[in-house]
Amino acid sequence: MPAPDPNPAQAPRLLDRLQAALLLRGRPPAAAGAHVGWVRQFIRFNRLRHPDQMGGAEVGAFLSHLAADRQEALPALAEARDALLFLYRDFLHQDLGDIPVTWTRPGDPPRLLDEVRRALRAGHYALATEYSYLNWVRRFVLFHGKRHPIESGAREVEAFLTHLAVDGGVSASTQNQAFHALVFLYRRVLGVELGPLDAVRARRPDYLPVVLSRDEVRDVLARVTGADGLYPVMTRLLYGTGVRLMECCRVRVKDVYLGRAQLFIRGGKGHRDRVVMLPRALRPAFDEQLGRRRVVHERDLATGEGWIETPGAIERKYPRAPWELGWQYLFASRYLSTDPRSGRTGRMHLHPSGVERAVAAAARAAGLPRAATPHAFRHSFATHLLEAGHDIRTVQLLLGHKDVRTTMLYTHVMAKGPTGVASPLDLLGDLLADEVRAAAAASRALPPGPPPGDGGPDEFDG
Repeated sequence: MPAPDPNPAQAPRLLDRLQAALLLRGRPPAAAGAHVGWVRQFIRFNRLRHPDQMGGAEVGAFLSHLAADRQEALPALAEARDALLFLYRDFLHQDLGDIPVTWTRPGDPPRLLDEVRRALRAGHYALATEYSYLNWVRRFVLFHGKRHPIESGAREVEAFLTHLAVDGGVSASTQNQAFHALVFLYRRVLGVELGPLDAVRARRPDYLPVVLSRDEVRDVLARVTGADGLYPVMTRLLYGTGVRLMECCRVRVKDVYLGRAQLFIRGGKGHRDRVVMLPRALRPAFDEQLGRRRVVHERDLATGEGWIETPGAIERKYPRAPWELGWQYLFASRYLSTDPRSGRTGRMHLHPSGVERAVAAAARAAGLPRAATPHAFRHSFATHLLEAGHDIRTVQLLLGHKDVRTTMLYTHVMAKGPTGVASPLDLLGDLLADEVRAAAAASRALPPGPPPGDGGPDEFDG
């Protein structure tokens, strides 16, 4: 361990050795220079005292100064903290213990969730994803006693994920969602790479999708009602095209191409666009709905309404776009509502929960022995196409799957798959029946045999 240097004029020699140690550890020259710059600021903030004469209290005071007085962004705070941790733990080999940090001024609202929210919206994440990620970040902070995530790292993330799997008993998908939320927090908001994580992972069970038969689909669709006839159209669209429920709700007027019998799905899962066919059976209903939507939109414009949110920077490029018919939702709500992000009033799309309730009620009325959800129509669409002989690559494109292995799951439930193979027991029964019928027919065709007692070789007394 380097000896204390009581002479402030010799402090730069410490920084030179620190930079050499950073380069030796494989840090890029730019990152090493940035780390040395933070240590230099730390020494100047403490009136040129040598780091050996200071500890966790001084580090906490410096970071609090950066957060409150200088209002540094969270990535800069994370970089400063990493630089000081390397200085003390890896270079000077000293344990700082607890680092008391005040990240905001008294009375200020928490800044962390605001930073996460801004980063999510800059990345054009869905509103549901925003709510989910913010919830996981909040739970992570509370799990570690309200410590700021800058004071935590990979070990704390591992502990939280292990707690979810072992104590919380969450599913693999839920734990994976929490994992991605925390990776987003550290990578995109705090500017910190967590590296590999060694946490107990929840086991992902091999569930098979719920697939309805064609008769069951017909019975359920015939009983769907609600939303002035929009729910029946939407559920038939779910089965006829295989789109997801939210993709169906978010269809805009401009995405319908009646002349080409096509429907454009914009910003689907993974921010991927695709084209699906528009079933012939739905074209009259779509034509009628487009006409109704035009009438409602003209009425909204006449009353000073008619605004709708547009993706990305569309409104900046085309200021009139939010009031154009093409950007309006096809399956719009009967009521105006407030957009949770912008606070502006518009006619949003129908809420997916209404479709879910309508499908559940129709399944009960049809007497289905299994649970039927809107997503079951998507599973049934894919399975029925494969059973009809369509190649799996076409089905993958229609579903919008990134990997064909996801689509291959439906080969396990199709009638021509493993369940379409005849059981040997059934074949055995068929063969026995055929043999009996063949033997009876052959017996009738035989000529009369010799009279009894003729002394043939098979004669027996009986």
